Amino acid sequence: MELSAKGRTILRRRVAGWLPAMAVASVISLLALTAGGSAGALLFHGEPAFALLLAVLTVWMFVLADYVWRDCLAKRGWSIEFEPGKLLLNLPTRRSLMQRLAREHRDVDISEIATIDTRLEYFRSFGLATVHRSYGLRMRSGQLIVLGEDRALSGDLAEETVGQIVDVIALKTGLPVRDLGMVEGIGGCLGVLFTSVPGWEESGYPPARQAMLWRRAGAMETIASIITLAALILSAVT
Repeated sequence: MELSAKGRTILRRRVAGWLPAMAVASVISLLALTAGGSAGALLFHGEPAFALLLAVLTVWMFVLADYVWRDCLAKRGWSIEFEPGKLLLNLPTRRSLMQRLAREHRDVDISEIATIDTRLEYFRSFGLATVHRSYGLRMRSGQLIVLGEDRALSGDLAEETVGQIVDVIALKTGLPVRDLGMVEGIGGCLGVLFTSVPGWEESGYPPARQAMLWRRAGAMETIASIITLAALILSAVT
């Protein structure tokens, strides 16, 4: 968050949260290209089993790089500015990982906002799972403007920047924050294709099922980290 010369409060995602990640995504993509070339060479030299392993890891690294890159695009250029009685929204299309939302660049009267809604979203794809927390402005007209989401909350890469910004918005505007619980979406093909996000009118799961999904997501995040580490090591040594 920064304060402009005119005294207006502007909330932004931290540059430190996305600029280094862009470099990481570039490095992962380079390693994936190297691993892909090594897979082709191994196949040419008659080692199809090891070539297949490297090919699978290559795809995994490209998916990981795509995830990191989309996460960077969601943070870069994201801002909310306060003016008397208004919020000036500048929200990019990539602020939701599992769906493509329309870009929002508009002024919103605070008096037209009923609540700030939030919910947990659980997604699973090819045995892997993750939990996000999404936030949105529920207008008195019934429309929902999705602000963004905190991602990978069940693992070590969790970042809760949007939640912190929402706390500031609620404090400055006096708007109530309404927690809608947890819902389950479809992760599709590694979160890239054939994804589906439940509507915000869908009821949340009971606490027992939420706890079970948290445990499952935590275990799957650990497995994903091990696979990623193995892929990076293999690509570096081949």
